[in-house]
Amino acid sequence: MSDVDEAPEAVRGEARWPMAAAVLVALLMTLIRPRALEIVPRGFLPVVLLVLLGVLIARDPGRIDRRSRGLRVVSMVVVALLALDAIVATGHLIAVLIEGGKTTSSAG
Repeated sequence: MSDVDEAPEAVRGEARWPMAAAVLVALLMTLIRPRALEIVPRGFLPVVLLVLLGVLIARDPGRIDRRSRGLRVVSMVVVALLALDAIVATGHLIAVLIEGGKTTSSAG
């Protein structure tokens, strides 16, 4: 056995496409949401998220393996925006279900 420390192996990051696909699916879900449950104009959130996704892909193409404070912040902003949108839309849907509305008052 050697007393010399061996160099650690390079960590191989995960593939970029699953994360990008998940963000794109979330964007599509915001676009097919009924207009009565929209919180911001229909195209606002998808455009913002596409720009942020473009920044992430441009700064770290291929695999998610670059350690950068800026990339981490952009990633957290993407997740926070998607989570906030889902929370607000769910709250709005609950309110519409309780109070009644055009979307919930008809069988269609």
